[in-house]
Amino acid sequence: MFNSDKRFAKRHYSNKIQIIKKKILDVEFLVDEYKMTREGFRTEYDRMKEMQDACVVRTEEENKKEDKDKDVIAQLKKLKEKYDPDILKLQKQMETIDLQIDGPLPNGQQCLKETMEGLRTVIDLLKRKIAKL
Repeated sequence: MFNSDKRFAKRHYSNKIQIIKKKILDVEFLVDEYKMTREGFRTEYDRMKEMQDACVVRTEEENKKEDKDKDVIAQLKKLKEKYDPDILKLQKQMETIDLQIDGPLPNGQQCLKETMEGLRTVIDLLKRKIAKL
């Protein structure tokens, strides 16, 4: 290989490394966005779970009374059950985000962390290739 070809190859592989580094930055940005979205879901989940738990505690207190108010107990039960679908939906959304970030994803898809690891591996391979030139 001629010197000019080696310089061209080194420059070419160096440019590839820069492109891959930009891709890694893009994936890191996506991970941060997913984490912020997940935190929003977690905050809402915690709020709803707290309200549901308050219903359970109030129901237990109402059941301990000698003169139980059946209407209050029924309303508290309905209110508790009202939160169940939303809580399950938020749990599912948080699990989905966790899988997208950390994996494992179904159908052999790559999670974001695996993608970043793969890109970093390619950078290492390119650096070794440049060193050999």
